Amino acid sequence: MSVAVNHGNVLELILLLSRYDICLQQHVNTCIENSKKQHETGAKGRGSLVTLLSKDTFNKVVDVISQLIKAIIAEEVRQAGTFSVQIDTTQDVSSKDQCSIIIRYVTDVIHERLIAMVD
Repeated sequence: MSVAVNHGNVLELILLLSRYDICLQQHVNTCIENSKKQHETGAKGRGSLVTLLSKDTFNKVVDVISQLIKAIIAEEVRQAGTFSVQIDTTQDVSSKDQCSIIIRYVTDVIHERLIAMVD
């Protein structure tokens, strides 16, 4: 892929991660090769080119990772027994209110975890 072209946040992140993960790098290279072959044949439309690199797929993966992290935090909070919740709001540059929900608890060390950002 051309370094001079901005491929969007999702694909740029995947390309960055592929530098450090050989399996992902092989998948990206295969997708690029298949895309070039399809482009050379003049085929239009998506056809059967499945890459699993779409924004929707990426968002689903992020959602699953988020759920796993929250499950780990929930287990740590259960083990800690005592916790506190902090809710704070602020406006972004477009004057839109955003609310952060943070949970604090102590195991061997003090933990402060961002649980959610709510618009």
